[in-house]
Amino acid sequence: MGSPSYPRSATPAKTEALHPDEALGRKAGQLRFVLLGEGLALAGAIERLRRNGHGIVGIVACSEAEGEAMLRTGVPVCVKPADPAGFLAGLEFDVLLSIYNGYVLRAETLALAGIASINYHNAPLPAYAGLRATAWAVFHGESSHGITWHCIDPQIDTGLSLAQRCFPLAPEETTASLNLRCTVAALESFEEILARIEEGRLEGRPQDLAGRSYFKRSDTLPGGGFIDWRWPRQRILRMVRACDWGNAVNDFGSAAFAVAGGPPKFVWSGAPATGAASFPGTVMEREGDTVTVACGDGALRLTLSNADGLSVGLMLPLLEEAQLAEAGAIHRRAILSEHRWIAALLQQQAMPVPSSPNKAPQESIACNGSWEDFLLAVKVVLGADSLIAVECKEVAYGLMERWIPVKTGEVIGAGLLPTTPALLGDIAHRRPELNKAADWLSTVRVRVYLYGPMDPLPPGTIALGVDGRVHFCGARALAQSVVSAMGSEIDAAVPIPPPGKTVLTMVAAHAYTDPGSPAMEEGGRTTTRGDLQHRADQLAMHLVAVGLRKEDGVGVLLPAGVHFVVGALAAMRAGAAYVPLPRVPLRGG
Repeated sequence: MGSPSYPRSATPAKTEALHPDEALGRKAGQLRFVLLGEGLALAGAIERLRRNGHGIVGIVACSEAEGEAMLRTGVPVCVKPADPAGFLAGLEFDVLLSIYNGYVLRAETLALAGIASINYHNAPLPAYAGLRATAWAVFHGESSHGITWHCIDPQIDTGLSLAQRCFPLAPEETTASLNLRCTVAALESFEEILARIEEGRLEGRPQDLAGRSYFKRSDTLPGGGFIDWRWPRQRILRMVRACDWGNAVNDFGSAAFAVAGGPPKFVWSGAPATGAASFPGTVMEREGDTVTVACGDGALRLTLSNADGLSVGLMLPLLEEAQLAEAGAIHRRAILSEHRWIAALLQQQAMPVPSSPNKAPQESIACNGSWEDFLLAVKVVLGADSLIAVECKEVAYGLMERWIPVKTGEVIGAGLLPTTPALLGDIAHRRPELNKAADWLSTVRVRVYLYGPMDPLPPGTIALGVDGRVHFCGARALAQSVVSAMGSEIDAAVPIPPPGKTVLTMVAAHAYTDPGSPAMEEGGRTTTRGDLQHRADQLAMHLVAVGLRKEDGVGVLLPAGVHFVVGALAAMRAGAAYVPLPRVPLRGG
């Protein structure tokens, strides 16, 4: 389930709200509740209220699917309104319950409650106030967690605590499993909350705000979720598990790692692995979409979105702090603007893909260079409103989805294209509601680029010419291809060079595929491929630990032989260069 946005509101003007003697003059079954939110905890609260004979006078549903189901119950339901204040103003109620509520409620709205306004928070307040509490708890490796029911006051999650449940966390806890445990604890403790409402004893205790931690919406996954293979494996696993939200909406992000010369690989799950120590970032094993990769203190077995292009012995890039900071900033902008793309994608689910493009005889269409005019021109070429995709510049080492879905006959609102961040490449995995909308990834593809009159125009291509016109070639082929180019205006990151075949990758591949075979003979002793790789890795890790930096030079004052090869390989594995030093006789000796 997704994390809620907790209400910013003032305490209701009725100061007697927590001791409603006159309200309790009615029978308990006559208490009127209004609920805001979504998810299993909300559904469970509704069931318990009905079981106790209470009235539900209105529901503000934050999920369209749940809202449609609730509409069939006969209870007044408002589904994902822009602002629920108007709907709530027309209702008379005693208690407002906020359970995974995504709206900011104003003081005048909360003042409508005759008894109290109560919020459920999936963390043991005052710790982890704000958003994505369960993900942050897993990310930080907490040993325990909990939930809190509290009154709403002027600040976020600082009101009187009414009930709290805490429990230990399992070592392999994920955000998905922790969300489920929080839901169970919330429903168990709601029995106590409901009894106290009925009995008129809602006294709460102040929170100790000295122990408060708070996470706002702009606090997103550090480094864009990229793994630094020099980290210890428990730190990497905590991030992977924090990004595992199961089938729930995930606005936190996915763990990922960079791949030289290609898009990143997203990590769905992971576990510790055994094996000889190797240089961090070395691919040690691969089986289907599962790989074993060396890290700072061992190895990890990771299940990926796909493992295409990964092979045993491959050295994965080690991103520097500045690169991680850049990726994190781009990821943050994309997460914060993602809601606009979600809405656009859901609207485009039913867009037809043209099977027979327009056979107009003209070879070009006038275009003044604006996005609106460009899309209208493409519509003419394809003969109908069609779903196409615009290719953006690759940023943050491929973290962003290259293709942005666009409807050809639609006028693009200011600020949507091409200036906003593109879609994150894992969006279809993190947002279950996009399962059908994800079809845009395989819609009509048309290559679009700036070209001059002397450039060849391949069949199935649309080009925005230097003459300001949209040119096209092979109308029928247009139905087989979608738009690329016109990129977004996010600054492109420094590209990672393609791996190619290097001495390091070839030596590593031999070491992992045939570790027992001899690599070198010296003085009657045999050094195997596996031993050579292991010794080079150990020395490389030592060099990094003592301060060796990328592109430094490492002097090697050794005679030709195994020790020299180990030193040279270690220097290269650490990202440096080895410099053979001549043996110069000492003066007088």
